[in-house]
Amino acid sequence: MKLFLMRHADKKYSENLDEKTPLSEDGKKKTICMAGIIKRELKEEKIDRILSSPYSHAKETAELIKHSLGLPEEVKVEEEKSLLDPSSSQLKNILKKCNKKVILLIGHNPQITEFIRVLSGKKVTLHRAGVCCINVNNLSQGDNPVQWTRNYSENDIRTCSIELLQLDYKTTNDYFRQLSEIRFKLLAFVPLVSGSAVGLLTLNDKDQSAHPEGAFLLGLFGLFVTLGVVFYELRNSQFYDLAVCRAKKLERQLKMPLGGLFNGRPKHTNGPKIFGLTVWHDRGLALIYGTTLAGWSYLIIHSFLQILKNNTPFLVVPIIVALFMLIISVIEFARLEKDREQNGGGEDS
Repeated sequence: MKLFLMRHADKKYSENLDEKTPLSEDGKKKTICMAGIIKRELKEEKIDRILSSPYSHAKETAELIKHSLGLPEEVKVEEEKSLLDPSSSQLKNILKKCNKKVILLIGHNPQITEFIRVLSGKKVTLHRAGVCCINVNNLSQGDNPVQWTRNYSENDIRTCSIELLQLDYKTTNDYFRQLSEIRFKLLAFVPLVSGSAVGLLTLNDKDQSAHPEGAFLLGLFGLFVTLGVVFYELRNSQFYDLAVCRAKKLERQLKMPLGGLFNGRPKHTNGPKIFGLTVWHDRGLALIYGTTLAGWSYLIIHSFLQILKNNTPFLVVPIIVALFMLIISVIEFARLEKDREQNGGGEDS
């Protein structure tokens, strides 16, 4: 069993320091730096389990280490009160029952350094965010070898800067993927539901025709809900553009090979063409949401005319309104795309 024993990083200054005190910004940076050191020492190995003191600054240190190392979701940060106990017997019993090969313990002084002494027979000095690695052959003996001990130093600043940039880039990539998944799900769900509802509610078959009042109310409901989704999507687009811009800057700072994925994104003006139209994301959004809004508008006018029992403009009026809504939506999305490009966002950013 390999144990990484770490002291929590620097806490945020407060007049009332207690178990709820979070890490300071300096403490977070030190933690990320030490995560880089742990990662290099691990090589091909992976941390299987994380045990942390229940105090907030210790748990926050543990979460930062987990995130920086890119550990999977199944590796949880587990609270362990025995890390607060000056006696090491309870913690030893927990580790004896553990079948994991690489374990990270995050606690406080003097408990963490005392546990190191009990396991190895050596007195080790750990400053905040310091790490000690021990190969444990037998938890019942006190001669387990200390592999290495590291405390944060100013010499780690350059390495820390690179680690911070890499973590920022990874976080930005994850955020970008989440936004893309949300957009994809909305684009798959909204048109499907809307199209089905409009189709069913405007059938001319007497046995399947919808009650016009109910269809009118449902049409209004669908229109406003779709508008709400459009507003949400537009806000998401702002975050989407921000993630792209940030990723591009980070790729330049990290000097990514071949410029990086985001800097290598082709401009939408160089994209493929269909029926003479250049293909890009926002034009697709305009067509999908514009068509959906047009469908709900058709249902509203269609059912309204049925209520008035005016069958003369039965098809002409709702079709005209639907087309008007579609055209307005496409124009509005195009205007928004232009505004985003002027503000430094959009596909080319």
